[in-house]
Amino acid sequence: MSAQKEAKFDIYEFINEQLVKQLEKGVLPWRKPWKVAIVEGQQYTVPHNYATKRPYTGVNAFLLALTPYRTPMFLTFNQVKELGGMVKTGAASLPIVFWKPIKVKGEKSKEEDKLVLRYYRVFNIEDTTLPIEIKDPEQKPEPIVINACQRIVDQMPNRPRVVNNDPARCYYTPFLDMVNMAPAQNFKKAEDYYSVLFHELVHATGHSSRLNRTEISEMASFGSQTYSKEELTAELGAAYLCGVTGISAITIDNSSAYISGWLNKLRGDKRFFFEAAQKAQKAANYIQNLNPQYEA
Repeated sequence: MSAQKEAKFDIYEFINEQLVKQLEKGVLPWRKPWKVAIVEGQQYTVPHNYATKRPYTGVNAFLLALTPYRTPMFLTFNQVKELGGMVKTGAASLPIVFWKPIKVKGEKSKEEDKLVLRYYRVFNIEDTTLPIEIKDPEQKPEPIVINACQRIVDQMPNRPRVVNNDPARCYYTPFLDMVNMAPAQNFKKAEDYYSVLFHELVHATGHSSRLNRTEISEMASFGSQTYSKEELTAELGAAYLCGVTGISAITIDNSSAYISGWLNKLRGDKRFFFEAAQKAQKAANYIQNLNPQYEA
């Protein structure tokens, strides 16, 4: 599995263009329903590498979830060959990014670790000749799905207080380190309640007692680059947690305003989405009490 150098192909530009095209159509790419499939007896709700069974994270999770395939399983060309299969003629590959630590000379001539973005290409397992058994999952009653959401909320380390002081609004207050949620019965569906709660909990991970994100600790002004990045971070983090728990993220009421703002930011900064996705993955990992990975 050899990574290609970024100089040959601007991965930032490529992915940014895909996102801009979706947003120009009025589509929030990360709000597309996550695919769920049972592969060889195991249920998968987010994109995975078939050979390693590891989930893709960060930018990769959202990029691969946008593909039209039924099965969220992907492999590199070499992995397909190693498993005794072939890539079907005409199959299109998809770029995947990851952060690779390398040694560089620091200011004092000492070697230091630096993370460099690299990419390689993968194929969906449906575009290979590998024999796999794929089944659609059985429809589960809602309480089981919601229990999955509540477990993540309950297991969040150093969780902020969640209160119902204002029954008409949902927000996170950094000064009080508090999430205010409207009562669950005020939402049309329980999925909607947890989708919003995940959004606010991602904001809360930016508190100085957790991940200490500048966007939260310095209280960015509304509409600024920093504010927009924090809102996108919360969007992406919530969407990822919704995917992990098997529920669909709701569509935000003022999506048109957000789409316009995000389009402006993406057109002016091709790394905007990457940076927000990295922060979102760290937040999702924190809420799930998972160790961070080097993948983007």
